[in-house]
Amino acid sequence: MRRLADRYLAAVVGGVDDDDGRALLPAVLARACVAVLPVQGAGLGLVERLRVPLGGSDDEAVRAERLQTTLGEGPCLDAIEAGEAVAVDEPELARRWPAYHRALIRQTSFRSVASLPLRTPGHPPIGALDLYSDAPAVDAAARGAEVQTDVADQIGGLLLDAPLVRAGWTDEPVAAWLAGPGVARRMEVWRAVGMVVHDLGTTQQGGLDLLRGFAVDAGSSLDAVAARLTAAELAPADLRRGAGAPGATTAPPPGTVPGGGGGGEDGDLPPGVSSLDARRRRGSGRRPPGRP
Repeated sequence: MRRLADRYLAAVVGGVDDDDGRALLPAVLARACVAVLPVQGAGLGLVERLRVPLGGSDDEAVRAERLQTTLGEGPCLDAIEAGEAVAVDEPELARRWPAYHRALIRQTSFRSVASLPLRTPGHPPIGALDLYSDAPAVDAAARGAEVQTDVADQIGGLLLDAPLVRAGWTDEPVAAWLAGPGVARRMEVWRAVGMVVHDLGTTQQGGLDLLRGFAVDAGSSLDAVAARLTAAELAPADLRRGAGAPGATTAPPPGTVPGGGGGGEDGDLPPGVSSLDARRRRGSGRRPPGRP
């Protein structure tokens, strides 16, 4: 039987559809995880000051990824900080991240999660791979050292090896998969945070906290609230009044994905994106295990 690294790479290659494979690379990488591992969903995200979901194996995995970003909690951040896999069965998930657990079981069929850091040589982790299971316990075959080295570490290398292209939200060239509509929507969050900082005089973290709090109260997502703010459907002051207060408009239902938006006004890359792309341009990556 072929080793896991080879089977995973074969699944990735089989999932690439010509040029679209470059822009959709995170989703291709996530779907390949489901093809070779005993899990029902997979998602990828960059993490620095704000978690940036890159793609998921299907709509349900994308929803689970978005929940971690909106709530600001979940196993992904612990895997990044520890630099090693964090596998969480349902009882521990409920104990450590109760808000995320409640939302996860309400909005998805997933009950347990294994998060593995995306590592690149000589650098801290750039993000995480989240593996979702419908079972209350993560399968041992989805949480072992082989999954880290043969799958997660390959993913880090494949992301760094992507060609550079132009994107509408920045003046800087970025990896092709960062030019897709999902990342463009995430850039709206940073534009919205900037509006809150300017209008309300908060810190950047304070602005992000206000956006998150409003999204949770409204039963919405961080992306959706940011899109409404940048489209002038909400004003920064509405975030302090709360979702149900006079002057605050009705939020879209959970799971709504807003229309894509443009990028930052000054051309700077947001945290998470900037750190990964800088490493990509410096050529610090090496070919991951199992890659020809």
